[in-house]
Amino acid sequence: MKIRKYQSLTVKYDGIPGSIMCEVGVSLPFNPQTTPESQSPPLKKYLAIWDTGASITVVTEKVVDELDLKPITKTTVRGVHGEEERNVYLMNLFFENGARIFNVKVVSCKSLSDGGDLLLGMDIICIGDFSITNKNKKTVMSFRTPSLETIDFVKKQNAENLMNKVTHKKSNKGTKKKKTKKEIRQNRKKNKK
Repeated sequence: MKIRKYQSLTVKYDGIPGSIMCEVGVSLPFNPQTTPESQSPPLKKYLAIWDTGASITVVTEKVVDELDLKPITKTTVRGVHGEEERNVYLMNLFFENGARIFNVKVVSCKSLSDGGDLLLGMDIICIGDFSITNKNKKTVMSFRTPSLETIDFVKKQNAENLMNKVTHKKSNKGTKKKKTKKEIRQNRKKNKK
């Protein structure tokens, strides 16, 4: 699987969707470094579902038939309905923002839920950075390749907590109550014991 330099994609929803989807262009596999653009296979657009629960990318038989994909091998696929031997195909993916992923190995299935034609699995998601946020009940999915940084909410929270603690100590520094002579004598007696 070959990817171009830094590429990104963002999908936004008002509300919280049941699944994250986007339109994806799909073509027969080709090498863009050796195939002139004028000779590259045509693209067909399909609806893709992003699925972190899938280890591999899946296409429906509709996509296989419409693109006339040819199997390169077979593999055993394990899913909610058990094990099944399925054909493996190669194809290229093209996203709306210009992001492209070449020579993606996919397996076929009869159909997908939510009306999708492709299911983008962890084989695609793990080549980059992937996030889903739901601020103010507006869902935003963002994906980029290659991975540029580690996104760690715990590390960020710990750093913010530490900064708040330091800031709180500084703001309280000059507000300490002065001890009375009696408290000072009592502390001295405790320390001598």
